[in-house]
Amino acid sequence: MTTTNYASISNQQLLASRVLSGLAALFLLVDGGMKLFKPPVVVEATLKLGYPESAIVGIGIALLAGTLHPAWHRAPFWKGRPSRDHLKASDGSITSDGASSK
Repeated sequence: MTTTNYASISNQQLLASRVLSGLAALFLLVDGGMKLFKPPVVVEATLKLGYPESAIVGIGIALLAGTLHPAWHRAPFWKGRPSRDHLKASDGSITSDGASSK
């Protein structure tokens, strides 16, 4: 198992990763939102890809949900609250190599 030493990541690398992740999330949010409103260009492109027009809204909802869910759990207001993984690690049921001790 490989581990990452986060202390070795520079502030510039961290900023670059956040900017690129933000741009990707923004693209996915715009794409999902466009699928909800179904402008002609979206309908035409979706049909060219072989999907039926009736699937466009469902794809948009799945795209928005899949993009917003991870963003929601990484948001700053979640900081400070212990997650399920933190609680498992604190009771000793998870060792440093990731294996369960119970």
